[in-house]
Parts: sequence; C-alpha cells; structure tokens
Amino acid sequence: MDEIKISAAIEAEEEQNEASQLKDGLKAEQNVEKAKSGTEFDGKTIGIAVIALLGLFVIAIGGFNAADWVGDAVTGAATTTIVDLDLEHLHADNRAGQLDPEQGYMYNDFSFVFYDELWWTEIVVHYTDPPTLLVVPLHYGPQDLLDVDVSGKLDSDFDNVSDVYISIDPNVVDQHYSLAISETSFNLVKGVGRKPLGACSEENSACVGREIISCEDNPNDYPVVQLVHDETVSVGSVEYDGMCIRVTGSGEEIVRAVDTMLLLWYQVME
Repeated sequence: MDEIKISAAIEAEEEQNEASQLKDGLKAEQNVEKAKSGTEFDGKTIGIAVIALLGLFVIAIGGFNAADWVGDAVTGAATTTIVDLDLEHLHADNRAGQLDPEQGYMYNDFSFVFYDELWWTEIVVHYTDPPTLLVVPLHYGPQDLLDVDVSGKLDSDFDNVSDVYISIDPNVVDQHYSLAISETSFNLVKGVGRKPLGACSEENSACVGREIISCEDNPNDYPVVQLVHDETVSVGSVEYDGMCIRVTGSGEEIVRAVDTMLLLWYQVME
C-alpha cells in the first residue's frame, strides 16, 4: 500500500513539473512573438523563435532533455569556419567526382556530402534580397529517399501566407518524432522563409493555448504541416492535401518522410 502511495506521489510531482515547464515554454514563445513583431526574419530572432517552438513541443511530449535536444537541433546548421572550410573542400571534391558514393554524390546538379553524420547540401534561397546561399544539413540524402511515397496536390493558396502551422500529436513520446519536428521547423524558417507556429492535432492538457488543427480539421484553411506518427506503415509518406501536407511514418521513417518533404520544397527532388 505504501508503495502505491509513493508511486502516486512521484507521478503527481512529475506532472506538476511538466506543467510548470510547459507554462515557461508558452511564456517564452509569447515573448518571441512580441519580438518578431518588430523584426522580420533576422537571424537572432529566428533562432530564438525556433528554440521557443521546439522547446514547447519537447516539453509538451515529455521524455527528453529540452535544452540539449533543442540546442542540437538549432546548432546543426550553424556552421563554424572550420566546418565551412571542410564542407567547401568536400563539395569541390564531390563536383570533381573525387568522392566515393558513401562520401558524396551529385543529385539534380546539387552536391550532397556526408560530414559529421549528416548529409549536407547548398541551396539558394530567394526570400532574401539579394538571394543567399544556405548550407543545409539533413539526416538523409535524396538517394536514401527514393522509396518514400509522395502523392496528392497542394492548393495554390498554400504559399500565399508566411505562417505555417506545424501540427503534432501531443500523445506521442518518440525521439524520431521529436527529430522530425526540429528538422521541419528549422528548415521552414531558414530555408523557406516561412514562420512555423506550434499546433496540436487533438485536444490535450499539453496543448492549452495552442490551435487544434489537422489535415482533417482545418476550417480556416490555414497552411498546415501535420506530422502523423503511424507504426503500421513500413515506409514513410508525404501526402499533399489541399492546404495541408501530411507527413506519415514512425521511427526513422518519419524522419525520412520529413527530409523528402523538405527536399521537394527546396526543389532538389521532383
């Protein structure tokens, strides 16, 4: 009986801590949105915005060290001078055909090189004036994604609004699912120039103050990217559905599906 009481007390304390962390996360994101109203897409504000969004999601789904995970997610593309030089040399060797396929390859005139456990490429982003070259790290290169199923069609209005809702399942506690969230959010901001807004696909105590949006429940026709955790599928998929992109998978498959979506968005893959 005492053991049951102790267990219940521990669970209650954990729930109280999570609620406190979630409140802090919401407050941080509100402060970010106030800051963004005066500064549109500058580097520092973008970084804080992504940290707030991802921190909120990590706290909401639980089970991870928010500071470590968000730090890894955001700094993954913040290259140092040494890394820049290494990548520059690798891309030069790759374009000259001097790398083995597992080290690098060309895909639709884009150079992909494997460095520090990630696949790196360079894209030109056009939402800035003048257009700028962006270094993009992903967990999978296009050759790893050819079997990911892609279907459907987006409405033309999907690209007419800068805000994009990232809709997650608040009931999922999965490291790969969290990675998919970070990969999506960071690339939307830095690579596409869109502002990711956190949303939940269904009601949950962790989603207080969040929009409840999904591909099936989107009465205002907001642009939405919904990450669907589905353990019944063996291969990830990307489905375009009007004003929503549904990315489905579990484990590594949902990360592969997200990277497919991003490379399609970057027009690297077709």
